[in-house]
Amino acid sequence: MVASPLCRKCGRRLDQMWIDQGEEFHPSCKPTDPNELLAINLLSDLTDVIKWTESNSARSVQKSIGPSELGSLCDRKIAYRLAGVSETNWWSDPLPAIVGTAVHSWLEKAVNRFQEVHYMTRWQTEITVKPDEMVTGHMDLYDNELNAVIDWKTVSPTKLKAWKADGPPEHYKDQVNLYARGAQLANAPVRKVVLVAVPRSGWLRDMQ
Repeated sequence: MVASPLCRKCGRRLDQMWIDQGEEFHPSCKPTDPNELLAINLLSDLTDVIKWTESNSARSVQKSIGPSELGSLCDRKIAYRLAGVSETNWWSDPLPAIVGTAVHSWLEKAVNRFQEVHYMTRWQTEITVKPDEMVTGHMDLYDNELNAVIDWKTVSPTKLKAWKADGPPEHYKDQVNLYARGAQLANAPVRKVVLVAVPRSGWLRDMQ
């Protein structure tokens, strides 16, 4: 396993000098209390479990580019992804993505369970679509009544504030329209595209 360049206590980057010496803490951060060291070690082990599981998830190991990535505003990022270039940012925090995936899974089950109990067939969940021969994606929700493609977005309080003021980001609009194109190619009529902002920290009344 490659040593982390981040201090195990404060999370800030270590100087290369400390990394070369095998240090895992800044000098001022190195714990002296055994219980504190135990807590840090346990937290580090649990973090390793979370990071490993996320980096080896089906979503993370997916080779083909999807609509969410094609919606990126960075052409270089898209080009690297199409070329299969490996990611170099090993130390990014995966928790927001994990929470987003968990919320999507919960919402899918909620919609299906609601329809099962109420004998409804209005919504279809997690439909595989191909807006292009090279691109495959999974549409969150399709509304048979409104002929609408619906995409859930879990957002931070900061992003939610910006969403309320200026509307959803452009790359989200691109993404949901790519899903809509895939639905049309699968002979599903599309009259509307919908983005639903679900706050990662907040209340149902905060949804947009």
